[in-house]
Amino acid sequence: MSDNKTTTKPKREKKTNKEVMEEARNNLMNMIAWRAAYYRANPARFVKDYLGIELRLFQKILIFVMMHCVHVIYFAARGQGKTFLTALSACCRAILYPGSKIIVAAPTLKQGNEVLLKIQNELCEKSLNLKYEIK
Repeated sequence: MSDNKTTTKPKREKKTNKEVMEEARNNLMNMIAWRAAYYRANPARFVKDYLGIELRLFQKILIFVMMHCVHVIYFAARGQGKTFLTALSACCRAILYPGSKIIVAAPTLKQGNEVLLKIQNELCEKSLNLKYEIK
């Protein structure tokens, strides 16, 4: 036997404009926090997804190590991209950890400046997002 009573749903109170904006802001901040945590754990994915730069396997491993270890020493022959990887890891650190202080130390000013020139001339040309981040 069915009951002929009609069930009524409780009425929702209409949200104010301020509450809607606050909820949208909270949703956005939660998404940013989730993505930041994901990309901090996967810096090679960040380089590919956000910066649009393809890396070789050894470069992915080195970027991971550079982002997760305090001290990294990488001995390599000429032409293996030591300056490129250093510049790329500095950019990743600056974007994923806002407010970070990044110091480039080198025996000469010219060598230290090469990292900055690599970012400016090569990485910014490959990645439009990086160009916007630096502006």
